[in-house]
Amino acid sequence: MKNFALINFVLFLIISLSSCERILDGKKHEQENITTLRFIAVDMTSGVSTIDTFEFSDPDGPGGNNPTRFDTIHLEKGRKYVVGLQLFDESKTPIEDMTPEIIKEGDEHQFFYLSNITGFTVTSTDKDDKGNPIGLNTEWNTPSSGINGTLQVILKHQPRSKATSPGNINAGETDVDVTFPLIIE
Repeated sequence: MKNFALINFVLFLIISLSSCERILDGKKHEQENITTLRFIAVDMTSGVSTIDTFEFSDPDGPGGNNPTRFDTIHLEKGRKYVVGLQLFDESKTPIEDMTPEIIKEGDEHQFFYLSNITGFTVTSTDKDDKGNPIGLNTEWNTPSSGINGTLQVILKHQPRSKATSPGNINAGETDVDVTFPLIIE
């Protein structure tokens, strides 16, 4: 009888963990399906603001077909950029803007930006209701010399851990993980 109960419990766990929804604090939460990241960067250093857009798009999601768009981020050396990030689910018709949902659930989400370029910094300028960073709005500062590298963008869903340890990239589940080629010219 104990083995039967154990098998049922294990089957329950497998089904629960493999479903498309998560149950947190007694409420169902659908897994975010983010297929497109669109950065809008405004160069604040020059007297005239220049606007650039960089995008990653994989409409059918991970696996399946290759991304339909995967831009290289080109920035100028010695500049300060104000950058906004928009998120979309292109697997739906009409396309769903996921940005408002991430803002609404800001206390459960945090973006992390990792680069292998020395002197390139990304600072989150938006915060959730508890004053912790979200990372949809950021400030990017480029080094004073040209260099090539990468910028990895990770969105973590951290429903229980963000409030206690914001900035912990190892906590929670990964909703997005894309590494862009980055060229500082």
